[in-house]
Amino acid sequence: MMPGYGSQGLRGKIEISSKGYVRTQNSIKTLSFPATLGVTPQGVIDSIASCGRQKYQFTPEWEGCRYWNQVVIQDLQTAGYIPAGSATTAQEALSYYWVYPKGQEARPIKEGRFQT
Repeated sequence: MMPGYGSQGLRGKIEISSKGYVRTQNSIKTLSFPATLGVTPQGVIDSIASCGRQKYQFTPEWEGCRYWNQVVIQDLQTAGYIPAGSATTAQEALSYYWVYPKGQEARPIKEGRFQT
């Protein structure tokens, strides 16, 4: 989920693309959760859509991606796609603002809002 869309640039957009590698070397912070047997990319997309998570409005400061990730990870855990405890692990990591190229600072998670 990234901002920059809509009249004020606060509407989020999900970009889905195929990659020829398993994990990027360019991430600031990586969290990995083992998927339950049988989970497919389409199942994850369907979960996001069925919960309305693709309709997201960022805060006026263009923050809210950490909140969006927290909610979606909770949804995936609730659906049984990832193990119990994954949402707690994610919430702990997301309580930090991760700075490029390395580092983090504790910062409250600003909540955007899901559109109806």
